[in-house]
Amino acid sequence: MSSILWTINFILSFFIDANAKTNYESLHTGHDIIAKYENKEESSKSFNVTFDELKKTSLESLKFPLVIKPAAGFMGFGVHIIYNDSDWKSALNSLEDEIKRAQVMFEENVISSSRFLIEDYIQGEEFAIDAYYDDQGQPVILNIFQHPYIDSKDVRNRIYMTSVGIMIKYMARFAVLLKQIGDRADIRNLAVHMEVRVTQEEEIVQIEVNPLRFSGWCTTDVARYAWGINVYEYFMNNKKRWKFSKKIRKNDKLSPS
Repeated sequence: MSSILWTINFILSFFIDANAKTNYESLHTGHDIIAKYENKEESSKSFNVTFDELKKTSLESLKFPLVIKPAAGFMGFGVHIIYNDSDWKSALNSLEDEIKRAQVMFEENVISSSRFLIEDYIQGEEFAIDAYYDDQGQPVILNIFQHPYIDSKDVRNRIYMTSVGIMIKYMARFAVLLKQIGDRADIRNLAVHMEVRVTQEEEIVQIEVNPLRFSGWCTTDVARYAWGINVYEYFMNNKKRWKFSKKIRKNDKLSPS
């Protein structure tokens, strides 16, 4: 199962309940979507396991560097970048304590304490995207944030920055990826927060897509001051287009060269 297909399955899991029908008719069922595409995708580079399975995983079967993180997460909680055997053992020890704290502070669907992902570590610049699918299934991007880290092991969510240059350079390219995901699952009227990395070869690789929300901790509200828009109003009223502020254009200091 490819990363795009895993993303579709993850999004659908928020709507599909074994004892109830989804309110989103266009989403059908997760099994229908997966059956439609499972024969067309390359082998997965992501594994979804329990913590017991994580502890039993043979190091010989792993390819470093890799990432361990909760299957559902928030603000980088429980995320570990692994470069060698020592990192792996240290991460497992840390996760035992982190699982206990997560169970006390969060519901399972906010931060999972029962299932974890083992993923390839993607080298490259990280970006966070707030967008929604309109009533025609077209993705509308509202925010793009560059998300720099201090070093290759840093997983903290401390800096998010945006600029006219960032928006112009990446908006169309990220919209293509969102459209591919949306078309495969026939997604409409849905808010999403997507995180991607752009490699040195300019390949865009999605690392996660979170349905039903935009950026957390008021980060999405930067759009109000940068672009003069209310992202929630745009989503609720299905607005399609918006213009950059002339003031931001003139005073932009973060445009990539």
